[in-house]
Amino acid sequence: MKLKRIAAVILCAMCAVRTTAQMGFPQRDNIVAFSAITLNESGYGSGLSWEHFLLRDKWLSFVLPVSVTVNTNDYNPGHMFYFTPGIKLYTNMEGYRRAKFSVGPTLMVAAGSGNTINDNFSYYGFNQGRPHFMYGFMVNAGWSLFPLPQIYFGADFGLGLSAVNKYDGYNQNVILLRSLSLKLGYMFNTRPRAMAPQGGEEPAPLPPRD
Repeated sequence: MKLKRIAAVILCAMCAVRTTAQMGFPQRDNIVAFSAITLNESGYGSGLSWEHFLLRDKWLSFVLPVSVTVNTNDYNPGHMFYFTPGIKLYTNMEGYRRAKFSVGPTLMVAAGSGNTINDNFSYYGFNQGRPHFMYGFMVNAGWSLFPLPQIYFGADFGLGLSAVNKYDGYNQNVILLRSLSLKLGYMFNTRPRAMAPQGGEEPAPLPPRD
């Protein structure tokens, strides 16, 4: 009797997984995510991001992350605010696999405070940060998991170079840009979906405008 119950539970679970997979992932065109762990060249922190799929088949999206990082190192204290919009190109987006890979370009703009290596021997000292602004470009690679139609897990890793790296308005050397973020998100639609007619019936006509 117990074996029959176990077999019935396994059969129901397999049917549910198959039905969910046939729906395709993701079914929604927006992702709002929270990154509890963000690491980059300035330190560590957290952030938020919004992602919008631009096409119906969902292989192309625009992503807009913002984050703040801090560096508690005595030799380079400071904090930075990051704005990193980019494009994601997904692979096999309409397949039944719940894990997807993506790659795409990212623009990085950051502002805050910090010290250069030469400041260790200047009058700024170790505990004061200088105004710091930089921007550059990165190539971002991502891994996304869609366990449920509304749940998103993601990990993004980026590498690039700075185009501007200014302290107190003076440009410094080019630095290597790098970032790593782990995300948990919620997926939703910006507009309601039209209900398909059932039983071969014609859809009801729209009411006349006044």
